[in-house]
Amino acid sequence: MGPDDVYKGKEIDAILRAAARLQEEDDSRADKGLGLSLSEVEEIARDSGIDPKYVRQAALISSSDTDDEDRFHFWGGPITIRRSFIVNRPLSKREMEELVPSMQRITDNGGRTDSLGNSLTWTSHTRQNQGSMVIMMQVEGDKTVCTLK
Repeated sequence: MGPDDVYKGKEIDAILRAAARLQEEDDSRADKGLGLSLSEVEEIARDSGIDPKYVRQAALISSSDTDDEDRFHFWGGPITIRRSFIVNRPLSKREMEELVPSMQRITDNGGRTDSLGNSLTWTSHTRQNQGSMVIMMQVEGDKTVCTLK
């Protein structure tokens, strides 16, 4: 493992994940609470050969996740129920947006809608903030993947 070795996809992923985990475990870091802005993450991605549009899309999806302390816990661990299904055609942005009032009515909660490219994410927190519901719709080729959690 020398500085001029060339690494590919999964190797890069494994190295960066391990480095992040090691850094997180290092209690002696003074700047432990600091993070990166989305534009800084996009810059790192661009330098790594990743199109920034995928970083924005991943950020939109991951921002819909809640922290463990906000989730319902059962036997000490957070519970997340996830269900996905496929619509056998691409939904338009308008069709996705037309579903939002139904989601709000069913949950009796306004929620928050975020969209990027050909995806829409709707997030709703319970009134007691004990959990959340997230619905993600993502067009992938000639179909739309819908995930509820």
